[in-house]
Amino acid sequence: MVVGKENPNREIFIESLRRLASDYHLYASKVFALPSLTEPRSFEHWVPPPSGWVKLNCDAAILDGVGTGIGWVARDDQGHIIEAAVQGCKVMKPPDIAEAEAALWAL
Repeated sequence: MVVGKENPNREIFIESLRRLASDYHLYASKVFALPSLTEPRSFEHWVPPPSGWVKLNCDAAILDGVGTGIGWVARDDQGHIIEAAVQGCKVMKPPDIAEAEAALWAL
């Protein structure tokens, strides 16, 4: 996610990401008829990095007939989001290529 030239207030930034995710889920559930999620499925498995380190998590999704999406999130050792980004394209890519592109972009 690109945010202007100045650093946003962390709470406002996180709330904006939550709203963006919620809005996208609402949109996607209507367009793609996805099942409703009551809570994040992968957050309970996230393991923080050592103190003073930043952890990058990246992922890719391929939706048949729609395209490929990639994204990443950087969190500190307390789990606070430092930066995150997502992007999509209408080109279908093999999962290993999409995952590699997500990892490269995160770096």
